[in-house]
Amino acid sequence: MEAYYEAIKALSVYSVVLPLLVGLIKIKRLNKPFKVLFIYVVVSFATEQYAVYLLQVIDNNLFLLHIYVAFELLAFLYIYYLILPQNNYRRLIKIYGVVYLVVGVFNAAQNILAYPTYARGVESIMLISLAIIFFYNLIKELSVLRIEKHGYFWMNAGILLYFSGALIIFIIFNYYSQISELKLALYYSFIHSSCNIIKNILFTLAFVYAPWNKIAQT
Repeated sequence: MEAYYEAIKALSVYSVVLPLLVGLIKIKRLNKPFKVLFIYVVVSFATEQYAVYLLQVIDNNLFLLHIYVAFELLAFLYIYYLILPQNNYRRLIKIYGVVYLVVGVFNAAQNILAYPTYARGVESIMLISLAIIFFYNLIKELSVLRIEKHGYFWMNAGILLYFSGALIIFIIFNYYSQISELKLALYYSFIHSSCNIIKNILFTLAFVYAPWNKIAQT
């Protein structure tokens, strides 16, 4: 069973190559939100590889996750700031940024070598809410005729699915502490890796269809 989890984990690490290659091919045709997404994919790939390397030389690489989560949230907040131009949404995004700064610093100060449960949980709730807001606006405006060719739809779907999985991990870590450390690690690895693979597939579709959606042409 552990070999199965390890296989899923390895597939997750290298699944980011898909959106990385498609984004690289189309980099000159991407608008600002998709360029930010591409930067996120590049940093994600580099962080995954560096995290694997760190585990070979030190026992704990979780300090890197604290830094990565902060970057991840800021990248996606900026994307939503660009694609949700209404003032009330932009104010909400700014508030999210300030709240996360407080939570992230507090979480890191507690123990930077422990999993950033609170920072990850807050990040997940924030991005899930923004993803739902985007889908609500997309449905309300009815401006997309073929949603399967709408780049922002696929990007938003990836964000919603991935951070819903991250929220489940947050709940497991905080409310099921009686589970053994080995089982917690396996649950984390399976949920995170599965969601990460699907997220990268959806981000690949987002890059494929990015040039043809209406927002990308503005």
